[in-house]
Amino acid sequence: MIAPEPAGEMERIRLLMESQILDTPPERAYDAVVELIAEVCEVPIAAISLVDECRQWFKAKIGLTVEQTPRDWAFCAHALLEPRRMLIVEEATLDPRFADNPLVTGPPGIRFYAGFPLLSECGHALGTLCVIDSKSRSLSENQIRVLTALANSVSSMIAARVSAVRLRKSEEARQAAESHFALMVEHAPVMIWTRDADNRIDYVNGRALNFFGKTKAEFLRTEWEDAIHPEDRIRVGEALRAVRKGVVFEAEARVRDANGRFRWLHFSGSPRPVVNGSYSGAIGSAIEVTERKRTQAELESAARMKSEFLSNLSHEIHTPMNLLIGFCTLLRDTQLTAEQTDYVETIGKGAASLLSVINGGLDFSRLDAGTMEPDREDFRIDALAKDLVEFFSREARHKRLELSFCIGPEVPEWTCGDKGRLGQILANLMGNALKFTDNGHVRLKVNVVGQNTRTRLIRFEVQDTGI
Repeated sequence: MIAPEPAGEMERIRLLMESQILDTPPERAYDAVVELIAEVCEVPIAAISLVDECRQWFKAKIGLTVEQTPRDWAFCAHALLEPRRMLIVEEATLDPRFADNPLVTGPPGIRFYAGFPLLSECGHALGTLCVIDSKSRSLSENQIRVLTALANSVSSMIAARVSAVRLRKSEEARQAAESHFALMVEHAPVMIWTRDADNRIDYVNGRALNFFGKTKAEFLRTEWEDAIHPEDRIRVGEALRAVRKGVVFEAEARVRDANGRFRWLHFSGSPRPVVNGSYSGAIGSAIEVTERKRTQAELESAARMKSEFLSNLSHEIHTPMNLLIGFCTLLRDTQLTAEQTDYVETIGKGAASLLSVINGGLDFSRLDAGTMEPDREDFRIDALAKDLVEFFSREARHKRLELSFCIGPEVPEWTCGDKGRLGQILANLMGNALKFTDNGHVRLKVNVVGQNTRTRLIRFEVQDTGI
C-alpha cells in the first residue's frame, strides 16, 4: 500500500532540499551510527533513509547494495506520517500496508522493520534511522532507547548541516554533528569500544570507564585483558583474534571491576569496514549479565536437586517392591487353588508394572542428567501382548468389554529392545483405552509396516470403540 503524503509535505521537501544532503558522499559520522545501531539491535541491515518527492535515498547503510528505492516501496514513507513515534513492523507479511510490497515479496525479503523519524527543527520528518531483518522479531526496551537516541543524534546532525548551509560554514556544522554523536556514544547505556588496525583499543566510552574505575588515559595505557578471569582469557582471546578475519564475535567472561569483584560481561563486536583490502579495526559493546548468570546457576542447581530427589525416592521404593514380587514368586510354588493362583499372578504383574513406573522415575532423573540409555534384551512379542491383555482382563470383564490382541503374520516371534519401557507405554495406552470405552472392544494390534535386509519396523497400535 502506498503511503499518503504527510501534512505539510511541500514545507518538508523544502527543508530536505535546503539541507543539501541528498546524493552526497558517505560520511564516517553517519556510517558509525548505522554500524552501531546494527550491532546494538543485532540485525543485518540498518540505514539512514531520506525521503524526497519520488524516492528514498540512503545517506548511510549497512547490509544494503542499492543507493535508493522508489518512494512507493518505502517503509520509511509510512513512518513520516507520525513524526514523533517509532514505526515497528514485526511481521511485514501480516501487515496489509506491506504484505504486497516488492521489498517484502522480493529481495531483500523484509519481515521486520523499525524506524524512528529524523526530525527537522520545525518537527517535519525528513526520513528515518531504521533497522531491518529478513525474519520476524522484536526489539528490547534498551534497543528501542538506543535507536531513539541515535535517531535524535542523526536529526541533530542533519539540523547542523542545515545550519551550516545557511551560514556557509559546512565544516563547523559537521563538527557540531559529530560532537552530538560523540556525546550520545559517551553516555550510551552500554559499554562501547573501538580497536585500531593493530587491535589496540583506541576509544572507550564513559560507561566502560566507570566499570573499570579508570580515566580514559589510564585505560588506554593498561592491558585491560589482565582484568579478565584467568579461566576466561583463552575464550576472549580467540574471539578477538577471530575478528581480524572478518568474523562477528560474541563471548562471555568474568571481568574484575573497579572494586575488585568479578562480574559477568557479554561482549559482542564486528570488524570495521575494510580499508584498501586490509583489516582496519573493530567496533564492539559489552553489557553486564551477572544477574542472568546467577539465575541460570540457581535453575541448574534446582534441576540437580530435583533429579537427586527422584533418584532417592525411586531407590527407597525399589526394595519393598522387589520384596513383594519375590513373595509372589514363593507363593506360586505353594499349593493354591486356581482362583488363588490367578490372584497371585495379578498381584505379581501389577507389582512388576508398578516397579516399571518406579524405574520411570529413575529414567526421568537420568534424562534430566543426560545419562539415560535404553535397555536391550531379547523378548517374545506374543508373550508381551498376552501379559498385557491378562493384566487388564479383570477391568475389561468388569466393564463387559472385549479385550484381545492380534499379531500380524509377518511379525517375528522374538525381537530385541527395551521390553520394560515398551510395556509401560502400551500399558498406559491400554489403560486409557479401557478408561474411556464403555461399550465394544479394546484391541492391541502388532504389525510389520516396513523392512529392509537387516531390520523390520514394527507398529504397536491400541484400538478401541470409546471416545
